[in-house]
Amino acid sequence: MRLIKNNLRSRSGFTMIEILISFVIFGLMMGVISSSFVTISRTYRYGYLLVNAQKNLRFVLESMTREIKEGSQYYKNPGSLYFSFIDKDGNQVEYYVDTEGDLIRKQAAEELPVIALDLKVSDAIIDVRCTAPSSGCQPRVTFIFTIQPRAGQIDFKTILQTTIVQRQVGMY
Repeated sequence: MRLIKNNLRSRSGFTMIEILISFVIFGLMMGVISSSFVTISRTYRYGYLLVNAQKNLRFVLESMTREIKEGSQYYKNPGSLYFSFIDKDGNQVEYYVDTEGDLIRKQAAEELPVIALDLKVSDAIIDVRCTAPSSGCQPRVTFIFTIQPRAGQIDFKTILQTTIVQRQVGMY
């Protein structure tokens, strides 16, 4: 009988308090790790959206710049976000911001949005200078766009500006 009692006493195990404390410590560690993971995931997503938006906008502005600097007869409708010109092939091209916040390129009957569908223009300034042939200065147009994601995305604003000068002097 004595041998059985010693065997029972020599077996070691965890008490209920020790198990509860280990669960609490494990839960706290998992909480810290998961909140760090969520923060890192949000930061990555924000950076990804911002970089993609800026890449898209740089491409759009570069395409517009190439097309507009070869054109002539710059015109901006006063009080609106509408700009038109005659391209190097003699076609009238228009750029405008619609009520949905899309930057639209229109040529003949074809209207196409030029920025990514998940972005919108929240504010824009189009400034056209020296459009009259008698002014003696070179025509130029400045675009300032404030771009942000559409609803449901992480919120940020990006402001891009470009000034385009007509390439050939005297093509008024």
